[in-house]
Amino acid sequence: MWKTVFLLGQTLNPKLDNLLHDEARKNGDMAFGDFIDSYRNLTSKMVFGIKWATKHCQAEYVMKADEDSFINIHDLVLWLNEHHERSKSHSKSLYMGAALVNTEPIRDLGSPFYVSRREYPYPIYPPYAPGPGYVFSGDLLTNLSLVMKYVKLFPNEDACLGVLMKFLKVELTYNERFLPFSMGKATYWQYQGYSICEFIHALVIHRISGKLQIQTHFNVLVLKHTRTICHHIKSGIGEPEFEVLGGR
Repeated sequence: MWKTVFLLGQTLNPKLDNLLHDEARKNGDMAFGDFIDSYRNLTSKMVFGIKWATKHCQAEYVMKADEDSFINIHDLVLWLNEHHERSKSHSKSLYMGAALVNTEPIRDLGSPFYVSRREYPYPIYPPYAPGPGYVFSGDLLTNLSLVMKYVKLFPNEDACLGVLMKFLKVELTYNERFLPFSMGKATYWQYQGYSICEFIHALVIHRISGKLQIQTHFNVLVLKHTRTICHHIKSGIGEPEFEVLGGR
């Protein structure tokens, strides 16, 4: 079983805030933090989410995902169940996603990813999982909440979590099934974004918004359970580059 909770801050529009709180009362799936909901405040949202989960959740695993990330819940739960069985013999906590390694802080004032030397004085971030989607063990929640009091936080949410994990001596587990930079491109051409065939096994795909979420769920189900072009490519039949033609 899993539970989805939407984390929100405050807006500068009182009417919108009232509408959001009305929806939260109806559905019971929103949590509101005391900060303006903006890109520069994503670290504040991450901190709020961890503190909220520490107080309200007793979960084996916690996942954070962007609202425009497609999550293959079925396959992710299967993967986590298998991991849980494999890891019974040791107590190593999980921190998993795609991996950014040897990444330098961006010092350009015009960039939304700007981090000053005062905020983070080091030349390289520790390895971290990109923000579109990552998973960590629920047993880390309490320690993460505590360590936030001692580690200087900075406005780059995913890299900041990587710093917290390093402080706790939790290593990042790279999983190639997290596709954080797909840009929503799902094509049959090899050199234009990800091939749609790769989406069969993906656990996270970034830049999937609105109706495209429903389309992606449908496409993944079709690709997984019927014989398609992807089966032929996997079997070595035909070429990996070809065009899908429609009627004229």
